[in-house]
Amino acid sequence: MKTKKATPTANIVRYLLLLLKLDEDGSGVRSVDLADRLGVKKPSVYQVIRTLSEKALVEQERYARVYMTESGRETAALYQDCYNRMLPCIAKATGLREEICRFAVYEILSRMDWDELHAYALV
Repeated sequence: MKTKKATPTANIVRYLLLLLKLDEDGSGVRSVDLADRLGVKKPSVYQVIRTLSEKALVEQERYARVYMTESGRETAALYQDCYNRMLPCIAKATGLREEICRFAVYEILSRMDWDELHAYALV
């Protein structure tokens, strides 16, 4: 029996991984910095941050920094581990540019349920 998906979209996986990277010290991340790094407009960032907040993966002070919750850090770390294992395999198998492979990995990870993510992380 499959368990509930960890996150609904590849975009959310991408945001979680970037948040984990930018907020290593726990001091939070400015939405404008997320927008710049992702090449998107601030309203797009606000929409995803709202979704992550509803899932209790981040907290945000009004018009201020975004902070990952403990659950958010754990979830992002699991995705990061799987991402780090999967990206070189996809790149080697396909020979495609790294950017294309990154987006393929985000999509694959977004479709894996919790059991699959944990099993893959243990491989």
